[in-house]
Amino acid sequence: EGYDSAAVYLQKALTNADNKIDRARWRFLLGQLYELTGSYEKASVCYKKAAKGTVDPLLDIYAHLNKAKMLRNDRDKKQLDENISKLLKMSKQDKFETYRDIIFHSIGLLNLKKLDTASAVKNFERSLTCNTNNTVYKSRTHLELGKIAYIQKLYMKAADHYDSVDVTITQFNKDSSEIADRKSALRKI
Repeated sequence: EGYDSAAVYLQKALTNADNKIDRARWRFLLGQLYELTGSYEKASVCYKKAAKGTVDPLLDIYAHLNKAKMLRNDRDKKQLDENISKLLKMSKQDKFETYRDIIFHSIGLLNLKKLDTASAVKNFERSLTCNTNNTVYKSRTHLELGKIAYIQKLYMKAADHYDSVDVTITQFNKDSSEIADRKSALRKI
């Protein structure tokens, strides 16, 4: 867990990257290290450079999402809107067609960061529509929609979404007890 020193050495190693793809990937990793140390400005810069330098569509999506997560104050709302706009443009490009579920899920998360629940729900639903066989993102999206419906006291809708979450996916281990509790309570309601 020596993220600080790992970041220093990875920063120095960037010039040794064999190609543009490796450099973009290393910048993304460097952004993650800076994020873990709380250096959000540096992380944001690394994510931005990773997005500009990559040809990997998935890395491009996650770089924009992570860059948006680094925004910390109200003046960053403009940048948040820019990231949403960039992701929307990506969703219209053919090369991102197979990743549209991830893109719309990411936009939904950014909408939640803006406290725009209506847009978040719309984009999460678009994510489900575009999802053909990505069970992880389908479950993630149902979980987010379930949380929103639960908060809005739309218990029937929340129950449907919570029932669609596949809790056997390891990413839900930390949330599994909350999911189980809500599923049980929602069935009674």
